[in-house]
Amino acid sequence: MATQHTDVAELLHQAMEAARAAGLAEAADELDARTSAAFTSSSEFLGEVGLGIQRFLARERSNVPVAVRQQLEECLAEVRRVWPGLR
Repeated sequence: MATQHTDVAELLHQAMEAARAAGLAEAADELDARTSAAFTSSSEFLGEVGLGIQRFLARERSNVPVAVRQQLEECLAEVRRVWPGLR
């Protein structure tokens, strides 16, 4: 049985757009900048995504709409497949 994976880049993009629409543009822009650089490997990209999401959630805490938090948590679940130590 094949393992199903989420398209982290697309889901992350959707979450950032929703965060901007909810008034969290500065934090979303910071996350976007961190995750849109060129990476040498997909695991490096996922590591930066995980760290960026953690920083975003810590910075905005209760300001993050439920739908955005769910999207970001789904991204983190995929990141943890590669980086299981990421909390």
